[in-house]
Amino acid sequence: MKRILSFVMILVVLFVVGCKKEAVTEDLVTNQSFDLKSVEDVSEIKGLFQVETEVSRNWFDGLASFFGVEGTSPNVEFDLSRVSPPTADFSTATPPPSSDASDSGSAVGDAVTSGESSQTNVQVKGVDEADIIKNDNRYVYIINGLKISVIDSVDDSVYVIDLVDKFYPSEAYLKDNLLVVMGYLYERKTYQPYYYYDMPMIEPAIDSDTVNEDVEYYYYATSSTVVSVIDVSDKTNMEILRTVTYEDSNLVSSRMVGNSLYLVLNQNVRITDGDVSLPGYMDTEKEGKVEAPLSSIYIMRGYRGYHSYNIISSLDVTTNEEINYEVYLGYFRNIYASTSNLYVVNQVNTIEYSDQVFRIPELVFDSRYGATFSNIYRFNIEEGKLTYKAKTTIAGNIKDQFSMDEYQGIFRVASTVQTYEPLEVAPTSDGVPTIAIFPSWMNSFRTESFVHTFDVSDNKFERLDTLGGIGIDENIYSVRFDKTLGYVVTFRQIDPLYKIDFSDPTNIVILGELKSPGVSDYLHIHSTDYIVGIGRNSISTTSGTLNGVKVSLFKVSGEELEEVDVYLFEGNYSNTSVQYNHLSLITLESQSLYIFPITIYNANYSGKTYIAVIEINEETEEISLRGLISKQDNSSYYYDCPRAVVVNSKLYSIFNSEVVINALDDSLTLIGTITLEVLNFYNVYDYVGSIGEPILID
Repeated sequence: MKRILSFVMILVVLFVVGCKKEAVTEDLVTNQSFDLKSVEDVSEIKGLFQVETEVSRNWFDGLASFFGVEGTSPNVEFDLSRVSPPTADFSTATPPPSSDASDSGSAVGDAVTSGESSQTNVQVKGVDEADIIKNDNRYVYIINGLKISVIDSVDDSVYVIDLVDKFYPSEAYLKDNLLVVMGYLYERKTYQPYYYYDMPMIEPAIDSDTVNEDVEYYYYATSSTVVSVIDVSDKTNMEILRTVTYEDSNLVSSRMVGNSLYLVLNQNVRITDGDVSLPGYMDTEKEGKVEAPLSSIYIMRGYRGYHSYNIISSLDVTTNEEINYEVYLGYFRNIYASTSNLYVVNQVNTIEYSDQVFRIPELVFDSRYGATFSNIYRFNIEEGKLTYKAKTTIAGNIKDQFSMDEYQGIFRVASTVQTYEPLEVAPTSDGVPTIAIFPSWMNSFRTESFVHTFDVSDNKFERLDTLGGIGIDENIYSVRFDKTLGYVVTFRQIDPLYKIDFSDPTNIVILGELKSPGVSDYLHIHSTDYIVGIGRNSISTTSGTLNGVKVSLFKVSGEELEEVDVYLFEGNYSNTSVQYNHLSLITLESQSLYIFPITIYNANYSGKTYIAVIEINEETEEISLRGLISKQDNSSYYYDCPRAVVVNSKLYSIFNSEVVINALDDSLTLIGTITLEVLNFYNVYDYVGSIGEPILID
């Protein structure tokens, strides 16, 4: 598989090179403030869409030509002479306006019981993240299927919020007595058939009354993002106060700071019968659909992903004030938020930008073979509104939100850059490379990781320093920042943990490096002296084969990094969702407990899911297992996907419809179980067409 992926990646690069002269592109701009242009006419959106389509179509034509296949691409003509990409002066464009909203309060309600409770494992203190489980130190709110169950930890009684109406809740916030639920509303769309290689996707919509039975139509369901604010103060009469529906959109991510909810959404640009779709939303506080005016739609310079809209919206969940709603052509794939700034990232694959020198001794970046770069856009958070401030571009890919951090006006970010070994190329008569001859399948590409610092005070996004040479020929698996320090884990065959000093942001320094078998997919700051890594074990330091779940205790306070203890859950396919979802981990600082779901496989490859309770003892520098909690009905499947929460000094382990309750004593004494009413999506809806509209089953 690795060989096939490597081969495909090389092909992609070569064909982008072959199409370079036909693509309409813009230069990448670094450290340029207000590099946005407001849309003046809908033809600008259509023009950029068609230019992007032409680039994609050229790629498929090149692929077909390489394999000697003629006519693979559909015969769709685009007259580029009629396409007019924006030519306005971006440097003088004004930032988008925002309306005022209040910003006060905390993300979690007041405590109502004296027992200990866990909270969502957020990245930044004061910045809440949405999850399927929330609690207010007494009540537990659980999204399970199409319903929301509310458990009272005092007597373990259960209340239910029924949301069945083609609405699929996915995650929520809790703000005092308000539960803010986000999810999706599905609608059926019908189009005439189109070819996969016809990248424009410009198809006329078909009215159901004019469907020709002799034609095979394409059916699919579009999803609109829905935000509902529910008053949960009276558990016997919980009421929806406000609903905002972002039509035909997908939620990229969200954050809540104070009373304000910040959303980043994505929506495809659709052209039907020559008309360009414009994004919009519906608000129960307004009549009808609110369509985004052209003045609130912005073209982002330095990005060519004009097939979609990015929507950035914010609303005060405690009032009925008008929401903030702005649109940016492009696609955001990652976000990070501090209490003062929201950073959004999109990825650019380009062959024009080559301002990067590798620290691999024998390798210098060769712009002919292209590279991946990340554009980072900064929006200031102030009084419930988002104001665009600045942008920067760095080489490489940013793995996730933990690869970014802001501390005392300094933004830090880690990235992995990939390039290719020098290749032997067989040029054609005009000098364009067509066939690459690889010296080795396994060594066809090289990687190196970097950390960067930026001054983000005022309107700046000014680069201060860049440090490379991290994890040569390895990829970043996890990153964690802690005040002036940063920790980076890279992996290929063995796990190096780097400790990095950011105290002088103009001079980044690596303080230490520790190599250990396996890899930490997630790092957690345990204390000033210790960090905890949760990931996978490696049975070999040469093959890089991973198996089992590994919990590591790293001592980071001394001159030398130390892995002082390790706890292993064996089994070739054993895994934990913490590897890819930090929210599934909860911690209880008073007892140094780490609680997370885990699936353990035995020698017969039979798996069972548990909630694992791990205890860290700093004095003895030991990791111990307090216990594994499983379903009481003795039936367990790998797809149970359990979650846990501690409320009122009781541990609730949620296995789909069964909740197991344990005391947090040394033996995790069983208190009892609760059976929840679970209504899953596929139990309620049927489908029309291949991917049709969900239809409620009677």
